Amino acid sequence: MAIDASALLGAPQIAGVNVYPRGATWAKAWRQGGLVAGGVVGAGAGEYASGKAAKRGAAGGAETPAFKGQAVLALTDADVALVKVKAGFVSSKPSEVLVQVPRNTVTAASLDDGMVPKLSITFTDGSTWTMDVPRVLKKQGDTKRIVELLQGRAMDLTV
Repeated sequence: MAIDASALLGAPQIAGVNVYPRGATWAKAWRQGGLVAGGVVGAGAGEYASGKAAKRGAAGGAETPAFKGQAVLALTDADVALVKVKAGFVSSKPSEVLVQVPRNTVTAASLDDGMVPKLSITFTDGSTWTMDVPRVLKKQGDTKRIVELLQGRAMDLTV
């Protein structure tokens, strides 16, 4: 499971996955590749990739709460929350609840498969959260379970 944010959420976390703002994963890859290949070119390409992905998210109607770096998308029995993560040298810990909404306001959840999987959640008011889930986290985390829980397909809510 991802970082446990139960203490901040006021209820036991039943599932969670580490997420990044849309485009952040591509930007990080470009920057790291660019540092190896020549520094400035990679850094510039990373910023460009991040901006393009963020604009696509905005154009597609995504109203994901703004955050930088890593966050945890966490589920409790009653809520879905986006929790800011403070990254330390050795470990990371939840630091602040950015937004917490009732799970019964979720109308759809999907996980797009691609070079950088995209997790999308749609709410009754028509708003959508869209976040990056790095491939390694998609495979080892609660990502698919979160989508199933939000779609109402998973019956077992125990950890």
